[in-house]
Amino acid sequence: MALSEYWKSIIANTVPILVGGGLVVGGFDYLTKDRGHDIEMVKIGVQILRVDPNKNPEIGDAGREWAMRLINRYSGESLTVSEMDQLRTSPIVDWYNDNTPNSVLYGAGYKRITPSKATAQFIWENDKELVDQIAAHNLQCEKDASCLE
Repeated sequence: MALSEYWKSIIANTVPILVGGGLVVGGFDYLTKDRGHDIEMVKIGVQILRVDPNKNPEIGDAGREWAMRLINRYSGESLTVSEMDQLRTSPIVDWYNDNTPNSVLYGAGYKRITPSKATAQFIWENDKELVDQIAAHNLQCEKDASCLE
């Protein structure tokens, strides 16, 4: 039994659409999983650099260098020479919520959070929860007289 021209037309038009749609969905899935891997690699680098090299020398210079290479390779942004020099001898601090002597804002009240354009873009693309927290912080800062300008 032969197919009518109508069914031949339906098959000829539907099959390429289904195949193309499958390729688009599969490609998108592949790309997003790949970026997820990049984010995990950056997190590993940051965790290593949070360790104080003076209190925990077991990580060593090679471990810190490797962590900085991870961040440079997988974050889409490269650390500057001066940032790398500082990270060789000092830990990354949680500047946004840390009130210890190692904190950038120790004893200074609090300030608006104003990351660089590149950092803001990276946060926007990778951590929507942090974006919301920064926005809430900055809104509160506008209302509070103790917020330093």
